[in-house]
Amino acid sequence: MSYSSEYAKRWRDKQRRAGLCVVCKEGKPEKNKSVCQKCLEKNKELKQARKDAGVCIFCGKDSNGKQSCLRCSDRKRTLGFTPKDRIKASQDLNKENKKCGICGSVSPSGSNWCLDHNHKTNKYRGILCHNCNTALGLLKDSVRILKKAIQYLKNK
Repeated sequence: MSYSSEYAKRWRDKQRRAGLCVVCKEGKPEKNKSVCQKCLEKNKELKQARKDAGVCIFCGKDSNGKQSCLRCSDRKRTLGFTPKDRIKASQDLNKENKKCGICGSVSPSGSNWCLDHNHKTNKYRGILCHNCNTALGLLKDSVRILKKAIQYLKNK
């Protein structure tokens, strides 16, 4: 989690404790909610207007007439993580000394940390920075290709 998202989470928690809506900072949310009824209705209206306009209901970008664009639907996807995987990922993300499992960087080198998973089994593997996660994806998660890349670097 980046500094800005950690800050936003702390701010939302503070608003919840104060009993205020995390969106408008004025209304009183219903029990076990963090948003007031007025903001919930406004959000529903916005989503409906975006849906009618044929754009993504989450980000407002062109979605080729679908409810959500490819990026937002990928983000909503759960990747098939088991509850045990989700708990492990959550623990890894909440560690004070979290760092990339490959390069050891303590900053995500992108907007957020990436939850790496095996594309064949959908099993969670660990937390990676954006660059290392992208590199694994471009190398098709192949140990054989990675070994060839290492050999190439050693020879050059």
